[in-house]
Amino acid sequence: MGGGKTHTLTTLYHLIRHRGSIQNPDVGKLVKEAGISQIPQARVAVLVGNAWDPAPGVETPWMDIARQLAGDQGAAALGPEARIKVPGTNNLRRLIEAAGGRVLILWDEALNFLSRHRDQVESFGDFLGNLVRTLTGTQGCSAVVSLPHSKPEMSHWDLRWQDIVVKEVNRVAKKL
Repeated sequence: MGGGKTHTLTTLYHLIRHRGSIQNPDVGKLVKEAGISQIPQARVAVLVGNAWDPAPGVETPWMDIARQLAGDQGAAALGPEARIKVPGTNNLRRLIEAAGGRVLILWDEALNFLSRHRDQVESFGDFLGNLVRTLTGTQGCSAVVSLPHSKPEMSHWDLRWQDIVVKEVNRVAKKL
């Protein structure tokens, strides 16, 4: 049924969102293995590439992320032009501050998003680069992006964009 990418993202979502109510010995082992005393608190944003579509107020993925993390305050932190332009690292830092300083961004099916929204691929590349640079300078913040592992069914366009995403993220990423 696949490599478990979506299941992993779903698990991360529930671990963070329901951190105080999870009573499972395996979670306790995971926390111990991670070298932490408890599951950290953070705001979570989720984008699913094969489901996401623009809508009023969430015209771009980064506006959707901002609203999920900090509501109207998050959208305002990105600035008035974020409806149509990629936010810079300063505004992304403002978003993290508006969200309380600790965020987890989960992006499932990123390549599917790119394939479905080809008019936004260049903007996505710029956003991803700015997000990576912003998160690199933080503590308690992370993003997890899922990409397909199997390449036979991928077009040349898919492969090119997968390489672009991997190259950008690999500067600071840990491959799972």
